[in-house]
Amino acid sequence: FFSFIFFSAVSGSSTVCSGNVGEPCITGIDCCQGICVNNTCVGGVRAVACGTTFCMEGEECFISKIDCTSSITCQIIAQCKPMRVQLEVSPCATVECLEGFVCEPVSCIIPPCPKVKAKCVLKSDPCTKNPCGWSEKCISNVDTQTYQCIPKSVCEKLYCPDDYECTTVTPDCAGDVCPPPYPDCVRVDPCKTTFCLDGYECVPQYQYSPPRGHCIAKNVCAGVQCWKGYKCQMTVMHEHCFGSPCSPILYPECVAIEINA
Repeated sequence: FFSFIFFSAVSGSSTVCSGNVGEPCITGIDCCQGICVNNTCVGGVRAVACGTTFCMEGEECFISKIDCTSSITCQIIAQCKPMRVQLEVSPCATVECLEGFVCEPVSCIIPPCPKVKAKCVLKSDPCTKNPCGWSEKCISNVDTQTYQCIPKSVCEKLYCPDDYECTTVTPDCAGDVCPPPYPDCVRVDPCKTTFCLDGYECVPQYQYSPPRGHCIAKNVCAGVQCWKGYKCQMTVMHEHCFGSPCSPILYPECVAIEINA
């Protein structure tokens, strides 16, 4: 078989490697690519010369010392060690703030700098500093301390049919980069302008044009359990009021079930 021997000068000394991946390797000589397994270079990892050996992927060459005592020529003693990965950790990673506060890194340009690298500050609306242009509207998220700038005239170019109105929809998003709000036509909610008395709730009626808000009595018996032989019914109480006008109060009451003889 054919085998190639490569010579590489590293720090004044000669190192030898033999064979690429899939090629035979010479006994006592490292592969130029991969590692020597059963007299064959295997693996797709590029070996990096390091002194008299080769470092594989995930390793780096580390010069431990230079020996100048054993001979006239100084000898570099190198070895392969696991590659060190430098991770950048935010100073707020280990800081937990109370509700209503947010962690901010402490910046310092002119020394002496404080030992504290992060601090808890009161949450504020990021839109109060007017970060958007004059023709834009600022929409903020106080919890994430982020904001988005959208055109103020976002609804001016959208035509909505009768009984519909334009509104700005903010997409649900939990990531750092979220899609911008967009205009959409939604049905007019008549209950926004409908006032109901205590014990009543508004139900929109879209069969009318324009839609109407209708007040109906709440189901006050929902979730109420009565004793055996009793049932829950809605009772109207008027005695609580001595003036006029008086709003009725609805409350649940357990009454005996009538049994017809």
